[in-house]
Amino acid sequence: MNNNTKEELDARRKEFVIQQKKLMIKFILFLLVVISVILMYQLLSYNKESKKQEIKSLDQQSQEINQEIGELAVSSEITNKSTNEIQIQILNGIKKQIPQTIDQLTVIRDAEFLDNVLTFKIEIDDRKLSKEDLNKFNSSKLNTLLLKNKPIACSLMKNISNWDDLWKIKYSYYLLQSQTEVGHATFNKGECS
Repeated sequence: MNNNTKEELDARRKEFVIQQKKLMIKFILFLLVVISVILMYQLLSYNKESKKQEIKSLDQQSQEINQEIGELAVSSEITNKSTNEIQIQILNGIKKQIPQTIDQLTVIRDAEFLDNVLTFKIEIDDRKLSKEDLNKFNSSKLNTLLLKNKPIACSLMKNISNWDDLWKIKYSYYLLQSQTEVGHATFNKGECS
């Protein structure tokens, strides 16, 4: 191998490592945005004492996520990833945060990539709701929750540099007791403004 080829390979390797680090930084920023959105929602939902405890918990989760992603950035020297490998990398980063409590009733329990759709499975603890409250929740609050997911999905799709424009994000809401889906929404990058 001559010196020029070796230098070119070294330069490409360095460029790839820099790109991977930038990807990890963008992913960290995305996670911080998601955590901030969750934090804002919780601040509006809980009393003052609950807010203090949840803020502390979210800050700790944010620090753990930043540490995990920093470790991923250091170890990312892999070249030429296939689409499946990119999806697995994205999914692994997300799964490290799960379960993620959204509020008193909803928790992100799982995430999976199927047919280029990243699906977040969100559990609703219907044990805490009366039949009447559950009906109100299904008709009004669920629709509101589904609509509020769009900016989060758009932020995720825009901030992951390897995100393919054909991939989608789906939020599926399930009842804890019956495990039946009560609503879902799917978003693609083209819907984001």
